[in-house]
Amino acid sequence: MVIANVLFDNNGNFIWVSITAIAAVIAIFINTYIAYRTTKANFKANVVAKSRIEWIQEVRKKSADFIAACYDLFEILEVYEEQKDKDPETIKEIARLKNEVQKNGTLLTLYFGPDSSENNKLIVLIIDELITILTEKNIRHFRKVLPIDKNHLNILQDFLRIYFKAEWKRANGELKDSKIQEYLDKNDSYKKILEIFKEKLEGFEDRRKDYYQHTKNYYDHKKSQQIEIKVQDDKTP
Repeated sequence: MVIANVLFDNNGNFIWVSITAIAAVIAIFINTYIAYRTTKANFKANVVAKSRIEWIQEVRKKSADFIAACYDLFEILEVYEEQKDKDPETIKEIARLKNEVQKNGTLLTLYFGPDSSENNKLIVLIIDELITILTEKNIRHFRKVLPIDKNHLNILQDFLRIYFKAEWKRANGELKDSKIQEYLDKNDSYKKILEIFKEKLEGFEDRRKDYYQHTKNYYDHKKSQQIEIKVQDDKTP
């Protein structure tokens, strides 16, 4: 009845203006809904983009801290190896820089969690190798077994530069998430770096699993010892 009153006048004639008004109301609702969805989508996109940019800036800073500490330690180790009389101050500075390398490297790896590509794994692999070689106690002997030098740092710098550029393009909307790897695969330096570390990457997860298994075995052994000690204590009058 209400609809009939809106669409027809008292004489039963159809009121075309009513259709126009109803269409206008519907259009307002549709436009409002579209505007709401668009605003919501833009807000989400802006939040994600801002978070990515902040992440890039933070990781760049952490990367610079780690790389600088590595360079400083490499330089002082070269001087140390040439010294006949080992200066106590130099030894003290080496210890300090080793701590800086360990601290900054560990913090940096926390930014690179598991991903579907090999990118984060490669970054963590290079950082881990640098930490291992530069914090080894008998560093001169260890460098002969595992020949790592400043080339690793140069490679890490180049890879991060390529990686951050791709992430920046994703943050500002130039690249979609699905196109990131395609963009990286077109970079010759990126492909060469992956080729250099191909074998090490293949064994990286196996080494991690071995480490976790070794740690589990150690904890299980310690737990068994504690149980035995408790049993002995209970038997003791």
